[in-house]
Amino acid sequence: MLQTVGPETDCDDCKCYDCDGSPEAASCITLSAEMLCKTQFCNDERPVFYVLVNICSGFYELVKDKGTPAGGDPSHPPAWVVWWAASTAGFLYWSLSYPTDVVKSAMQSDESDSSRRRFAGIKDCVRKLYVEDGGWRRFYRGLTPCLMRSIPANVTMLYIVHICRRFLDPYL
Repeated sequence: MLQTVGPETDCDDCKCYDCDGSPEAASCITLSAEMLCKTQFCNDERPVFYVLVNICSGFYELVKDKGTPAGGDPSHPPAWVVWWAASTAGFLYWSLSYPTDVVKSAMQSDESDSSRRRFAGIKDCVRKLYVEDGGWRRFYRGLTPCLMRSIPANVTMLYIVHICRRFLDPYL
């Protein structure tokens, strides 16, 4: 749930910070999620990314918890459960975020000279990609190799995180 914090209010148990890190009653967005509780962001485009990361991280934890065999410790599931959770979470993340990555890549590959740029901004980029480059399919061109790459990449990363957490738990 996204909650906008106005000038006269405060976050539940924390203060609102603007971009330079100083406490201020400026308008911020607080993400209220189990995985990223009390994390705050300034009013820009970053919260969309963090909401997506929260959804996929929550999905990873859900699959990991539900996949743990009965009587097993949910904080130490078997390796295959972590692999399954990581691969499905990575697949979900790239399935949802790929169109924004296409727009980002198109804008990055545009001319650096502002007078010769093809795109005037994000909205113009989306419109031109849709109209001139093949409709909605343009935003999913190349998705299959990306999804195939996401499975081993996310399994490797999240399994290493899982092993490190198991190792470091006694010390934290």
